[in-house]
Amino acid sequence: MAAVGRGDIAELLTVLAPEAELRTQTPAGTSVLHGAREIATQATTFARPEALAHPALVGGGPGVVITIGGRPVTVLSFTVVDGTITAIHGLTDPVRLGQIVPSWVA
Repeated sequence: MAAVGRGDIAELLTVLAPEAELRTQTPAGTSVLHGAREIATQATTFARPEALAHPALVGGGPGVVITIGGRPVTVLSFTVVDGTITAIHGLTDPVRLGQIVPSWVA
């Protein structure tokens, strides 16, 4: 997450498997990105200085909750194989986030 905040694509490429996939549930539907470079570029493009990343267990595995102004805006879960991230599942849809913890979007 520190590399995302710095816009450090080179560092992100060291932790993302070349064939990594990012699948995100957004208000508009499911978005899918394939490939480490595409994921790293999007992550650094959409990084916001006011966003805070909080490590979390998501579905029993490694993840992060991203908050802005104390309110969760994204939940990410990571699949890690041999020390590299092979898949990321994200949730940015406020309706779906509200189903997890209603007070987040109230």
